[in-house]
Amino acid sequence: MPTLAGQMSNSAQVNPQWVACDGKPYYVLDAKQPVRAKGVLSEGNRQDYIRQVGWQGRRRGLGPLGWLVMVPLDKTATWKITTADDSTETTLTPPVPWPGKPPAGVQ
Repeated sequence: MPTLAGQMSNSAQVNPQWVACDGKPYYVLDAKQPVRAKGVLSEGNRQDYIRQVGWQGRRRGLGPLGWLVMVPLDKTATWKITTADDSTETTLTPPVPWPGKPPAGVQ
């Protein structure tokens, strides 16, 4: 799978599952979320974020649309994080940061 939920990038990403690392909450089962190309184990939506990142993804609790997950906070506004697996994207160059080991300056 080229990109996995929870991977971070500081380069421009055009696909809609990439969101800014701005500390905002996102509902996992939101019907308005972008659905991406599924892989073998993936759902192609934010459920992948829960599976890949687990408790390091800062779950905030349950709401009417499932778990609320908080993306990391980047005060410099240069990093983005993917909220779903996508089997059609280009693989990122390792080492790829993620919430368990974020880049410097990202909480």
